[in-house]
Amino acid sequence: MDILFLVLSALFFIACVGVRLLFGYSYSNPLLCVVPWVSGFILAVIPECIIFALHWIWMFLINAVVVYIIGPFITRQFLNRFNTRNAAYNCTLALIIGVVFLIIGCCLHDF
Repeated sequence: MDILFLVLSALFFIACVGVRLLFGYSYSNPLLCVVPWVSGFILAVIPECIIFALHWIWMFLINAVVVYIIGPFITRQFLNRFNTRNAAYNCTLALIIGVVFLIIGCCLHDF
């Protein structure tokens, strides 16, 4: 069950950066524009490292490929289910759901 939550958290983190790439919106605060990139490229590596037990550098490189190749499909599926016509809200929703699933997955995982 922990693996399911960790996989879902990685998918939601990737969907967060996918929404940013698809719509190209920007927050009023330039610091907040970095949040989707951190979510998709750094936070998504945490559950992947736990699941696959690889070094974080290899998972970062694999994740970068996944974000650009599989990311648009994941984002379309996310938007089909959670679309609110507001890109900033969609990105924030994906980030919050990903963080919640990451916390649940880490709590259930036996280290």
